Amino acid sequence: MKFMTKKNQGFTLIELLIVISIIGILSALLLANFQDARARARDTERKNDLKQMKTALRLYYNDHQSYPDDDDSGNIAAACGSAGDTDCVWGTSLFGTSDTPYMSVLPQDPMGDTRPYYYVQEDSGEGFSLYACIENKSDNNGEACADTICSDEWCFKLTED
Repeated sequence: MKFMTKKNQGFTLIELLIVISIIGILSALLLANFQDARARARDTERKNDLKQMKTALRLYYNDHQSYPDDDDSGNIAAACGSAGDTDCVWGTSLFGTSDTPYMSVLPQDPMGDTRPYYYVQEDSGEGFSLYACIENKSDNNGEACADTICSDEWCFKLTED
């Protein structure tokens, strides 16, 4: 009668290291793509915020025959609060008055205060520009911006003339 010898069944250290290396490489590739997708989603949110703000500013113009002033630091001046006479703060202020609200809360960048939106009144109240710093430098709608607006010099801009 033959005795069957039991072979050690399992993986060798080399095989385990190869599998772990392959998993690590695939994880790194997927993580990079995931981060890019999140940045593109935040850029889309920024663009939508500015489009909503553009609509609210047009409504303001229809009522006042002029776009609101800016405060020289990217904020809307004297067009917020219950009486419409206080400076606006992105992410918190009611744009308009309590009787005529154009936006219940001004939008804020998805990354918070580190990447604020910018508003500039142009042509003595007959036009404006809105800026948002974007992360995806290959975005077809992006453009180079002044250093004072975006530190990475790439932004999305909406204008009204």
